[in-house]
Amino acid sequence: MAAIASTIVAAGAPSAVAAASDFESQFVSKINAERAKKGLSRLSVAGDLVSIGRRHSGRMADKGSIWHNPNLADEVSGNWTVLGENVGMGPTVDNLHAAFMNSPGHRANILDNDWNEMGIGVVVDNKTIYVTEIFAARRHATTTTVTTRAAPASSAAVAPTTSSYSAPARAPKLQPKPKPAPKPRTVKLLAQMAHLD
Repeated sequence: MAAIASTIVAAGAPSAVAAASDFESQFVSKINAERAKKGLSRLSVAGDLVSIGRRHSGRMADKGSIWHNPNLADEVSGNWTVLGENVGMGPTVDNLHAAFMNSPGHRANILDNDWNEMGIGVVVDNKTIYVTEIFAARRHATTTTVTTRAAPASSAAVAPTTSSYSAPARAPKLQPKPKPAPKPRTVKLLAQMAHLD
């Protein structure tokens, strides 16, 4: 996780970048604390997932709205088998985390036993926190076979618990796109090889 920037503005408040990095750390701590309560393993923070989350949170902040990253499966590289995403906007980390945990779908993402990595991307705009939580199941060996499972049929947004922030949204789990089958050798090549004996 990126170190917290030490730049301070004249009034003594942390810069937006430092605040965002601090908020990301708070989300990571809260997620891992929730998982520990349930006896689940801690999730490690993956820098590439943080970068993807920050970019998406920036796009949401620019529009003043939240939506799921339609390109998430294409942006995440590596040997992943399943992805999940929570997005939200609100005034504080505590408010957003409570909303995620009070929503069965978002809570399921946070407490899913399949994950081993996460990336939290925060952008602060006009005192509003925009957050993208990305969860991934990645294998670190290259010889295992990819298995997939069906994603949930829908991802309905949940009602906010207070009126001071927008409802977070949960995306269905994503699986990697199947790799194209290798092209068969042509008959011409086989015919040429037959004449070599």
